[in-house]
Amino acid sequence: MLHLEMDRLFLIVAIIAAALGCVADVYLLYSPNGDYHLGDFAFFQDVSISGIVWGYFMGLLLIPLEMLGFHVFLKRLFPNKTQMQQHVFICIAYLFVLGVSYHAMAAFMGLLQKSGQHGEEIMNAATLMHDGLVAILVVSFLSIALLIFYLGKQSKNDLKRWLSIFNPIFIYAFIIGIYFFIPSVGNYLMVAGLNASILVFFLAFLLHDSLTINKSAL
Repeated sequence: MLHLEMDRLFLIVAIIAAALGCVADVYLLYSPNGDYHLGDFAFFQDVSISGIVWGYFMGLLLIPLEMLGFHVFLKRLFPNKTQMQQHVFICIAYLFVLGVSYHAMAAFMGLLQKSGQHGEEIMNAATLMHDGLVAILVVSFLSIALLIFYLGKQSKNDLKRWLSIFNPIFIYAFIIGIYFFIPSVGNYLMVAGLNASILVFFLAFLLHDSLTINKSAL
């Protein structure tokens, strides 16, 4: 019963996210003159800078939530095939990554189109869009990493304790340390900090998995 209630909640959230995603598209792209098919991006002259900023943030933050609806749908479509659910969901998630990337790119295309007439205002808007997204990414990254660490400590599982050392949040903190104390190396690592910390975690998990499999095979 609880699963059904959660599925209903996920579906409602996805519906709201899709509706607000449409609003984000209108904020970002709507021009009463249309002519989108010309491909010259001139329609952005009819879009306000504030509209571009609002459309950018709403799209990036809300469109991914539509995946919750697909999660519920795939459970119904493949009720007895958990593996199939996962494979198809991965494909859908990949598509959403591309879609949200396009949404962000369109916002900056709009700023470029208007840059000739609103130079300083454009720079302020671009800085807000960049810094705002960085803040959201950092907070989300820290929150999820800490949640994984906490849940891993609380739950009963076969994972070895040493794996928690490679939690991305610890790796990222280590990279920050290298950045300040060994700049010649840190300058490379810092620009790839989030991905590098996830890479190290995945490599540690692969080693953990390989050791576990080999031990069980003996």
